[in-house]
Amino acid sequence: QVRTTEREHQYLTDSMASHNETERRIERDCESKKERERERERGREREREMERERERLIERNCRTERQREREMERGREMERELEQNREREREKEREREKMREK
Repeated sequence: QVRTTEREHQYLTDSMASHNETERRIERDCESKKERERERERGREREREMERERERLIERNCRTERQREREMERGREMERELEQNREREREKEREREKMREK
């Protein structure tokens, strides 16, 4: 009777040890899975941040390009005004020449 109880006790002890090891393995697996998911989420967040930065750079470049175009247009407008002024001065000079001839 006592031997059977010792054997049963050893069986229960071994079963509990096996069960505990299984539980620890399951817990480690779950933690590993959670850590992999956290790492994937960090990767996705890095990608989203890089995309936001890319969009900011594109927008800044577009603003710079629009500003450059406006400045070029102002330059062309000033050039047209200067040419008009020169033409008016030439016209005035021609008028003065005509008046001198008379």
